[in-house]
Amino acid sequence: MMEQQTHAQFDTGRFYVAISLYEAESLRGLLHLTQSQGLPQAGNAQVALRALLGTGHTLDTTRDFPTASEYQMTCTDQCYRFFDSDTNYQFRHLNMLLRSFSQVELAARAQFFDDARSCKRRHQTAVGGTSLGRFFTMQDGYQMLQYRAIVSAVGSRIYDKGLYLLDAFRGFDVDNDGMLNCSELYSGLRFLGLDFKPELVYDIIRNVDLDGNGGISFFEFKQTFTLGRGGTDDMGIHASGSFEPFTVKQFKIPELTDMMKEEERSQQTVTVSQLSKLSYHVERVGEFDSVWKSRGLGTRQKLAVYMPVTKFKWVERAFSGHKLILPLGCYANTEYRHPHSSANCCTIQIKDDGASFGTRSQVTTAGRAAHFPHPKRFHLVWSTNRKGKPLYAWAGVPPSKEYVALGMVFTTHETPPAVETLCCAPMRALKPSTFEPQQLWTDKGSTGRPGSAWIVNELKLVHVVQGHDKPRGPFYDFVASDFTLKEK
Repeated sequence: MMEQQTHAQFDTGRFYVAISLYEAESLRGLLHLTQSQGLPQAGNAQVALRALLGTGHTLDTTRDFPTASEYQMTCTDQCYRFFDSDTNYQFRHLNMLLRSFSQVELAARAQFFDDARSCKRRHQTAVGGTSLGRFFTMQDGYQMLQYRAIVSAVGSRIYDKGLYLLDAFRGFDVDNDGMLNCSELYSGLRFLGLDFKPELVYDIIRNVDLDGNGGISFFEFKQTFTLGRGGTDDMGIHASGSFEPFTVKQFKIPELTDMMKEEERSQQTVTVSQLSKLSYHVERVGEFDSVWKSRGLGTRQKLAVYMPVTKFKWVERAFSGHKLILPLGCYANTEYRHPHSSANCCTIQIKDDGASFGTRSQVTTAGRAAHFPHPKRFHLVWSTNRKGKPLYAWAGVPPSKEYVALGMVFTTHETPPAVETLCCAPMRALKPSTFEPQQLWTDKGSTGRPGSAWIVNELKLVHVVQGHDKPRGPFYDFVASDFTLKEK
């Protein structure tokens, strides 16, 4: 049945076309005029007009239009939802989407999705923490079935051991860094009696690792392996009071992050000389995406949080291929509008001085990876969910002591943001900030855990702290507004 796809009934000669509202009004008027006569200019063709929003029912058809099978119609709807940048799918619908795109490479899917979504004005959140995230890590429905079988086996073994999910995660995380790397997961599976090959462990991490940092956080662990326990969150998330620590014998395997770095190094065509021609500039942020506003919470002060737009406007892209804008964190103000240019909200822009004007440069991307890396992961600093308006403040964990996260990232969901939403700055380009932290907002007047928002440096990046006391820092600014970074 799977090889012949007998469960997937499609009609040949049936085509779907997305049309504008104006075109739909014209077509519907034509259908009304010709319902009794058909469409003479179309021969034997039959036409139906459907609306994807609302019920999705057929609005009008020609007289002899044959109805499509439920499977074909549902598959088509999921494809249109993908074109519309929808990110929330039920398992059956995601499986249909995978079958429809089984011949399309993963990189091409991601590129199309990013290009289509960039045309929209809506706030663009990372897809890693959504159900659509699987669509960019699995080639087809067979991988989905294999993945669900593995997840079910792992969740069942954890349950058979009498462990809660949090207990299992803590036991597997031997270095207590809040992440399971490949060796820790492999050793944990061996502890559960699952003798998987390392290649399968890598596949699990690629599918489970929603933020792409090469490890598994507890949020990802919980979200994934709850499925293997019948989907009951209340039977596996919280640690039991009688939990006793257990020892997991460690079996070392190559780490996925090391393998990826080695592959990147083998493919690296950028020379040290090219990197030395990069210059770094503190530039004013030109455009923002709204993240959250305190409107309606009843707090004594207003607060609006914004994420910088790191893509050049389409009219500038033809002339900005040798430049790259970096996200250093979020910004905020006390009005429900985007920060004004006089606010001097700044970030870093990389420029390849060795590239010709208007040409696209790969050296800027290499410079970002070498000098402004993404954090290893995020940890939650503060959150509120008053009146159904959640806000989560995340601090990035730098990859080493040579880097620091200058700002924070804010989301409206409990899923940790993608690591690509923040770049850490090199300590050798920084100096301790002399800027006196400026309070923007407190949650006085509302209930819940107290918190306050502060501007902490000359870049006007915002930090949120628990309580209402001034944050202690340390905070940093760049040593100069224009600088270069020589390779060590």
